Amino acid sequence: MDPSQPSTDPAFANPENEVWLDLTTDANGAGVAESNVAFEFTEQRPGSVVIHENGTSSEPGKAGTAGPRIACVTVGF
Repeated sequence: MDPSQPSTDPAFANPENEVWLDLTTDANGAGVAESNVAFEFTEQRPGSVVIHENGTSSEPGKAGTAGPRIACVTVGF
C-alpha cells in the first residue's frame, strides 16, 4: 500500500494490482469492455465499482486517476 493516499504513483496504482476497465461508448451510450486479471480477491474484498469520466492515467503523479466519478455501484464480490 502506498503511504500517500490516494496513490498516484505508478508503482502502486497500476493495471497489475488494480482492475482498470476502460471503455468508450457510442453515441447511444453503448459500450463493452473485458478485463482478465491474474490475482484473486483476499478477505479484503472490494465493495464498489466506480465509473469515471476519462480513461485511466498511468503517468507519474496521475497514475490511477480517471477524472470525476460519474457513477458508483455497491457490489458484493
